[in-house]
Amino acid sequence: VIKTERDVILEERRSRIDNNPQAVLDEEVDATLWQNQPYRIPVIGWMQEMEQLNRTDAVAFYNKYYRPNNVVLIVAGDVEPETV
Repeated sequence: VIKTERDVILEERRSRIDNNPQAVLDEEVDATLWQNQPYRIPVIGWMQEMEQLNRTDAVAFYNKYYRPNNVVLIVAGDVEPETV
């Protein structure tokens, strides 16, 4: 399952970024401009990092971020907090 999904995101990156000279330039400019900030990392990720993703990485990501203490509940409308 991991290999199949990794291949999907690699193809997405190739089609959206690597085959588009403007997108490649934008990525490099952002990486240079934001060297010490999280903004330097592309949303889809760097190709060399994506190629190395494995099951251990996926499980570690899941365990770190998919936790009850990371949940945010947003309620909008005419409701009382007690009702929610």
